[in-house]
Amino acid sequence: MAELAAAIPPVLARFPLVKFRFVGKAGRSPDGRLDYQAFIEESVGQGRKNLEFTGHLPIEKVHEYFGQTDICVFPSRWENFPNVCLEAMAAGRGIIGSSAGGMAEMLDQGRAGILVRPESPDEIAAAIVKLLSQPAERMRLGGLARQRVLAEYNHDKIGVLLEHSYELARQRHRAAKAEDGNDGAKF
Repeated sequence: MAELAAAIPPVLARFPLVKFRFVGKAGRSPDGRLDYQAFIEESVGQGRKNLEFTGHLPIEKVHEYFGQTDICVFPSRWENFPNVCLEAMAAGRGIIGSSAGGMAEMLDQGRAGILVRPESPDEIAAAIVKLLSQPAERMRLGGLARQRVLAEYNHDKIGVLLEHSYELARQRHRAAKAEDGNDGAKF
């Protein structure tokens, strides 16, 4: 989040009317003295008027906000498979995601969204500016993201993968028990 906060001023220099909305509870900031909302407001300075903090939202409200949002930015350093990225994909939003963790796979290695190094405010700002400058590209990427979530992360496909994963775990458990000489009988 600190890197996203640092990316906001250069974006506002190019697009002074852009609004940044932060959804969710504000945790502790990296400096430890402020919560993230205060930290971001302090980092942005004059651009505070372009910030909105929703706090925690019920899931039905989150979907409402996706409909009011053009670009979703997730510069996470360590998420392996964030649901919020899938939700943004399903909503057909332009997505800027982290190249670290599972978002690279979710966004098809950058073919269905823009991937950035999460520790690079310059990359984050450049990606936001690109999608603001090129609405057709933003919409194209959003459409690809939606197609991808419908094709790759639908109930049928995920159900089969989950069932296969459970079967593999069951087989490994049986093999381990056989190696121990314990066939599962209790004594």
